[in-house]
Amino acid sequence: MPEQPSRRAPGAPGRPTVSPGRLPLVLALAGALAVVAALALWLQPWQSQRAGAGATAAAAGAEAGDAPVVRSLEELRERYGDPRDANYGRLRIPALGIDAPVGRRIVPADGQLADPIGPSDVTLYDFAGWPGYGGMPGGGGNAIFAGHVDRNAFLEYAGVRYLGPGIFYQLAQVGEGDTIEVTVGARTYRYHVIWVRETNAKLENWAAIMTSDVDPEAITLITCGGGFDDATRTYTHRTIVRALRS
Repeated sequence: MPEQPSRRAPGAPGRPTVSPGRLPLVLALAGALAVVAALALWLQPWQSQRAGAGATAAAAGAEAGDAPVVRSLEELRERYGDPRDANYGRLRIPALGIDAPVGRRIVPADGQLADPIGPSDVTLYDFAGWPGYGGMPGGGGNAIFAGHVDRNAFLEYAGVRYLGPGIFYQLAQVGEGDTIEVTVGARTYRYHVIWVRETNAKLENWAAIMTSDVDPEAITLITCGGGFDDATRTYTHRTIVRALRS
C-alpha cells in the first residue's frame, strides 16, 4: 500500500471527508470508490436550490426575513454590484454572454473548499498545497473553476434575498471550439472548449477531472445539472467543461 498522508483529500464545504492516501496511486486500488465518493461530496451544489422548490424557498425566506427579493443577475449587479472578495480576475465566455468576476480561494489543509460567494461570481480553487490537483491560469496545470447554476439564498454582501439563475445557468450550452477568456492582472489567457459533459455526480471519476497532469494547460468549469432532489437539496448531475490553452 502507498504511504498514507496525515491530511485528508479535498471534501465538500462543511462536510466530512475520507482519508484516501495519495490519490494518483490509490485510484487503481480497491479503495478508489471511497476516493470518488469523497470528491463527489466536494461537488455538492453549495446549497443551491431550484427557484420553484416551495420548501427551500420558505427556508430561504425565513433566513432573509424582510429583505428585498432580487430575481435576476442584471438587477443584482446594477443595484448591489458583485462581491468585493471576487477580485482575482475575470472569466468570460463570449458565446454565452458570460462576464464574471473571479474570486481565488485557497484549499486549506483540511481540504474544505469554500463556496462561491454569490450567484454572480466564479470561484477559482488554488490547490497549491495539494500536489497533483488543479492549476492556475497562465501557470500550467488544470485550473478548477466553479459557479452556481441558480441560487435561492440570502446574500450578506448585498443584504437581499436572491431567487434566480446563477452565472453558470447556461454553461451546458457552450460548444466545442468556443473561447473562454481568463484575465488576471494585465494578462488575458484564452482557452478553447474541447468537451462538455453532464455526468452523475456520484459516478464521475473526479480525480481525473481535477488532475493537474494535463498537456497543454487547461481549465475546468463545473456547475450543477440534472434534476433537483427536494429531499436531499442536491442536484443529481454536474455539468463539466474542459478547455485547453489556445
